[in-house]
Amino acid sequence: LGDSPPADSIVKIVEKLATRENRVFVLHSEGGHASVTVPAFDVAAAAQFKLAHWAESATYLKFSHALERGEFTLATYRALTPDQRRGVKLAIGQAHHRQLAGARSELVSALHAGLPVAELVADAALRLSDNALFTLALEKGQAKFLHKQLALIPASFNATDGLNLLKTATRHAPLQSMALLLMANLDVSVKSSVIDFLLERLTDKSSTASAAATLARFNDTTVNNALGKLLHDDNDVTRRGAALALHFEGSDQATTILRNFVDLPGGDSVLKRDIAKWFTD
Repeated sequence: LGDSPPADSIVKIVEKLATRENRVFVLHSEGGHASVTVPAFDVAAAAQFKLAHWAESATYLKFSHALERGEFTLATYRALTPDQRRGVKLAIGQAHHRQLAGARSELVSALHAGLPVAELVADAALRLSDNALFTLALEKGQAKFLHKQLALIPASFNATDGLNLLKTATRHAPLQSMALLLMANLDVSVKSSVIDFLLERLTDKSSTASAAATLARFNDTTVNNALGKLLHDDNDVTRRGAALALHFEGSDQATTILRNFVDLPGGDSVLKRDIAKWFTD
């Protein structure tokens, strides 16, 4: 059976096979475990897979043609099955820039209407390098579904727009850690701005660890010196974040800063004790 949906008569046969109970079984064992009985060939699973593939392919063709003709609409999107929605996503992913630009207003309208199209909007925004469109996907959509798209920001946008988008993403809990870590992948032209932002995020308990891990990736002596000063900050979360960043960075300079802090009289005795354990564990 081919990739494209066949005649209705064939589809009906495969739909019937998709509900067929398995009748031939064989014994199977793996990794020294006891043998279990499994289908010799799962006809129903194979048929269900083919039906899903046909649904995706048919929807892809339909929406690709609509994009080509400038007739793209998501009016029926809510009623589509997961397989059909994958077809729409594929059509967006393979459309030409001109076609995506023509579909932009429909994507925006669908998002404002509450349709679950944040991934589609973000996909189009990445292809178009459209900062405003990606921001809309973050703010109006379900951010928790945008991890894959978020990872592509550094390669899809200029450094300034990329940083602004990642900053926006940090306001959404499901994306916060990933967004902070991705900032290290941005072009060196925004390095100073990235570092300033990360140093500020050390004060936020929800983002301290991720900000510290990202700062450590720079292996920068100036950053390490700034972190050394923050070891004496009034905020306990900031002090611990700075110590963690230096620990992650692990250079001779970072280690010396931490050891000197531990040896100083007074200060945060609990933090000093924890840092000392890092050197003995």
